Amino acid sequence: MEGCALEKIKALREQLKEKKVFAGFDGYTDMLYSIVKRDDGGQKEIYRQSGEFVENLRSTSGMSSEYQIMLKEERIGGNAPIMSIGMAAMGANVCCAGLFNKQIERLRKGTQGRLKIYSLGEPAVTIALEFQDCKYMLADCSKLESVTYSNLVRIMGENAVREDILMADLIAAVNWSAVPALTEMLEYIFQLETCHHKKKCRWLYLDLSDVRARETKELKKYFATVKQIKKYTGCQTCLSVNQNELNILIERYRVEGRQKIKMLRRLLEVDEIIYHGLKDAVFCSEDIYLKTEKNICEKPKITTGAGDNFNAGICVGKLLELSPEKQLKMGNKAAEFYVFHGYSAKLEDLIY
Repeated sequence: MEGCALEKIKALREQLKEKKVFAGFDGYTDMLYSIVKRDDGGQKEIYRQSGEFVENLRSTSGMSSEYQIMLKEERIGGNAPIMSIGMAAMGANVCCAGLFNKQIERLRKGTQGRLKIYSLGEPAVTIALEFQDCKYMLADCSKLESVTYSNLVRIMGENAVREDILMADLIAAVNWSAVPALTEMLEYIFQLETCHHKKKCRWLYLDLSDVRARETKELKKYFATVKQIKKYTGCQTCLSVNQNELNILIERYRVEGRQKIKMLRRLLEVDEIIYHGLKDAVFCSEDIYLKTEKNICEKPKITTGAGDNFNAGICVGKLLELSPEKQLKMGNKAAEFYVFHGYSAKLEDLIY
């Protein structure tokens, strides 16, 4: 790497040293599987496209059938921990609270001491069926019922909640759909904030995950809470969505017309919506609408966690006060790097 590039990376790292990030509150053990399509004497062919597997499922509807699966990897899962690892790998100072217990040391690996962890209990479990074009995640989320404000305070203490969460430059509250008490937790956390001379967070970064199982009234209560937090703290709010989440929100809020993302942002009353799809990504605020193409990895090493690394890149871009266009570039490159290599990118992997 040339001298000017090294100097730029060094300057950005110094800038990140002054920033604090908090992410919460989930945590899983992810079991990543491929599904066997054909087994010819030990030579196994797997389903690479989800549509082909779905058609096979349809053909056996109403009948019992068996599918052979191959374990690719067991690893740490959850939006908050994977995002945290991604941000720490880029050089950010991150605090993460969620369900980890015995996985704490694995979480810290490769983060050079930049990741502070609070474990609220044993992780949930996800079985992820991976294809080249998507993944189906079968999650046992029962342990996430233990993620409550009272448990958070019991583990962290009120002083740490103030210092590590409320004093962060960016708070990532993710996987709302799977954490039943998350809306209530945000209400209580921000009630701790006072109007004294301490700084408040600049960004509240939101990721809902698959919201199909949650009622529309719950969604509306959540966004009403986010609106009140924004009004009270003055922080900026950013919602990250994938194609599935975007479609559901458009349906639930009865968004019509050609510019659906713009209209949805106004209805939800968030400052920004960032969309990340398989082929492109979009940044939408009051004044800016940007769309960028994404590179598709033909032979991904892993797909589970790509969206979390996208979010990590976006958040680090915000901490570095990059333009919306460069934020999207950071997010896209972070996701592409992770899918191709199977681990999170460093800052120098994304800038040059």
